[in-house]
Amino acid sequence: MRASSRVAVHLHSGKAQIAGGVVIDHTDVDRSDVGTWLDYNGITVSDGIATFYKAVDQQLRAGHGYILTTYPIGETVTAPDWDPVQRCGYGLHATGDPGLSESYYLGDDPRCRYLELAVPVEGLVVLDDKVKFQSCTVVREVKLTGAPLAGGAQ
Repeated sequence: MRASSRVAVHLHSGKAQIAGGVVIDHTDVDRSDVGTWLDYNGITVSDGIATFYKAVDQQLRAGHGYILTTYPIGETVTAPDWDPVQRCGYGLHATGDPGLSESYYLGDDPRCRYLELAVPVEGLVVLDDKVKFQSCTVVREVKLTGAPLAGGAQ
């Protein structure tokens, strides 16, 4: 790949050949490590609780296959099928950004809602650009930007 002198190039593989640009080398980042992943993705963590986002349908439901989970605002939600294996399924899933959570939205209604979740860091499983976990507390509904909706939780 060739880039002009002022182009930022994100290098994710040592196999890539880059000419020019300003190379930002990510090859030494272990994104399978939870702490590294949280820092790398700029996730807010306070007292062992991380902030994540979930896109849900108009009835605050998400999921697919045999499990459809409801995420009531202000309540704790627990995965009935929890297994900390590092693959999709077997737990609740969320992302560090509401917009990214929308890419995982599988609802029938194209108008999804976005929820802010409080998730214990202990037990998090990294799945590329999202995480899975056993339980979370649904903090509030937010805008696509992550800002709280005006006028309260709903």
